[in-house]
Amino acid sequence: IIAILAAMLLPALSKAREKARRAGCANNVRQLILAVHMYAQDNDDWTLPYADNPISSLQILVTYRYVKARFNDYSACSLFFCPSNTDKNFAIRNSLQRINYIFRPYLVINDGKTQAPYRLSKTARKILVCDLLGRNDYRPHQNRGFNAAFGDGSVRWCEPTGGLPTWVKGYFTDEAVALLIQMENNP
Repeated sequence: IIAILAAMLLPALSKAREKARRAGCANNVRQLILAVHMYAQDNDDWTLPYADNPISSLQILVTYRYVKARFNDYSACSLFFCPSNTDKNFAIRNSLQRINYIFRPYLVINDGKTQAPYRLSKTARKILVCDLLGRNDYRPHQNRGFNAAFGDGSVRWCEPTGGLPTWVKGYFTDEAVALLIQMENNP
């Protein structure tokens, strides 16, 4: 009887635990987009510049103290680490330490790519910060979806039909961009 009850309860507990982790992740993404807004306020409405890769752009928030980190060490800042990432070895494989989020390196506006920085006032319906997408060795939130922060400061859970596609290239691929555009167009 106990084994039957445990078998019935464990999946429900696992789902509840993941929903709590997803909420913690949404809070991290919200804090990051607020830091991007503070940066833009201090820089005449311009967002973060593109710095080598989409993860390095977020490190600027620590460098200029928009995000507090002990000893200016972004890898020690829990804000950059998604609670749903239970892979403790990810930091070893990831040369950029524990950062599980990205700042979008470019937007597609009028069928043309615009590289960061952007005018924040023109990005209200665009995803600027989200879970790390497009790596074949990291799948956020059990591959069900991702948290995304829009230019207007709102944060939304995005769950593509069928889960996240499998990408085998770099950490921000054309497939990832297409997915972000799809989520922007489906409120």
